[in-house]
Amino acid sequence: MEKLRHSLRKKKLAARKILSSAEVRSKSNKIKKLLFKLPEFQKATTVMFYVSFGKEVATHAMIREALNQKKKVVVPKIKSKRTLAVYEINDLNKDLERGSFGILEPLHSKRRITPKKEIDLIIVPGVCFDREKGTRLGFGAGYYDRFLSGIKDTTALIGIAFERQLAKGVPCMVHDVNMHKIVTERRILEFS
Repeated sequence: MEKLRHSLRKKKLAARKILSSAEVRSKSNKIKKLLFKLPEFQKATTVMFYVSFGKEVATHAMIREALNQKKKVVVPKIKSKRTLAVYEINDLNKDLERGSFGILEPLHSKRRITPKKEIDLIIVPGVCFDREKGTRLGFGAGYYDRFLSGIKDTTALIGIAFERQLAKGVPCMVHDVNMHKIVTERRILEFS
């Protein structure tokens, strides 16, 4: 199964990599519009975003808009033993610095851990998502899988991805956590 996951991961990363910066911006903006209309987003007080890099669905504009809407925004930082901790930010430009893998993370001086139980909505990144089951395939290190395993039942999990990142029959592992919804530039997929 790991061979299948590796092959699918490689294929979907290549499909994402060929997008131009303009395409990433345009498609990400469409995803943002759909995401912000969701009731889960509108009623959430505390939202966890990932800070995008490379050709991921761009979250910087989403984070700024959420902050403008007076939502509490938390973002992850890689901790020891391949785990994530989340910290509140108030300003995308001032509260982040380059961290692990070159990804923007909360400044050391701004770090105050936000407990998982306070998070109402998690915007989840992925390399690939199963369009029928909501299964997520990440980069393979398991950071999000471990983090998501300990959240409260009422926390909404919404994966965001480009349409080209969807697949049918994504092989899943026992520890994989399915999304409640996936938002692409074209549609919203819901799972029970």
